Amino acid sequence: MSQKTEQSAHMKLSPKRQRFVDEYCADFNGTQAAIRAGYSARTANEQAAALLAIPSVKEAVEERKKSIRRKSVNYRGWLLRKTRLIINKCTSNDMWDPKGANGAVRNMVDILGLRLEKKEITGRDGGAIEVKAEHNLSKLTKEELRQLLALVEKAGNK
Repeated sequence: MSQKTEQSAHMKLSPKRQRFVDEYCADFNGTQAAIRAGYSARTANEQAAALLAIPSVKEAVEERKKSIRRKSVNYRGWLLRKTRLIINKCTSNDMWDPKGANGAVRNMVDILGLRLEKKEITGRDGGAIEVKAEHNLSKLTKEELRQLLALVEKAGNK
């Protein structure tokens, strides 16, 4: 009984087209990807458009995008687990390190993409009021920090 293993869309392409797909997924610039893959710089724009119109190349690009997203999600999860361990250690009963916890919470906010660098609000006179979202979390109590952590994790799961 022989079982056929299904080849990926990427593996079905010629080596030059595989290279184009790899280069395209690096920065999603078709012209530059075509040049880096070995196509003529003079016709790279047209070559890229033609390549991206080929169903097998499109399929390989989508396959590669999914792989990149999957790896990104796995890495993000790993970063969040490590950050949570740091926060737990910094807020444990035998070691209270508000600066370490503050840094870890900031990292978690960055990883989850929840940071608001600055917000501009219009005042009564029509002028801009700048509000910076920089807070010193080191003054929080253990319980306040744990509540903040729970909120950040909840926001990250949405």
